[in-house]
Amino acid sequence: MAAPDAPSAEDSYTCRYGWTRGTARAAAGSGLIAAAALGKLLFAAGGTPETVCFALAAAGSLLSTALVAGVATARRVALRIGPEGILLGTPVRHLGRPVLVPWEEVAAVEVRGTAAPVVRVRRRTAPTVQRALGTVAAVDGERVRGAVARHAPGVLPIVSGPTPPRS
Repeated sequence: MAAPDAPSAEDSYTCRYGWTRGTARAAAGSGLIAAAALGKLLFAAGGTPETVCFALAAAGSLLSTALVAGVATARRVALRIGPEGILLGTPVRHLGRPVLVPWEEVAAVEVRGTAAPVVRVRRRTAPTVQRALGTVAAVDGERVRGAVARHAPGVLPIVSGPTPPRS
């Protein structure tokens, strides 16, 4: 049984992948390119090289839009700082596995940037673990500092960049 003053799971900080201004811009931009390319295809005749290029642009833009929308709507965990350690997630299941670094191994936690944050966990004996959260996650630096202080007072939190506004 944990001590009465020990941090609980409710004290955890969790950041999820989701819709941000960056993902909305990426999805809208890809969608506009796809719409323009498909519109051009509707007016083009025959199998000219120009038509083939526009078809490929449309297909690529539609795929990009679907990927961004899929990542944003999945709401997978990007970062969790809790009693068990630091969990660095991944936006798409097949691109990698989440990594859990227990507090015993953590020497420092770095969060760099706010538009496309990068989280780096420096380990005491093992190699550093790093994840670029990209534009699909917004990290609150103050809450990161607070969660690290609650769960591992001896670990140094390094947060650079302004804290994003809460929504």
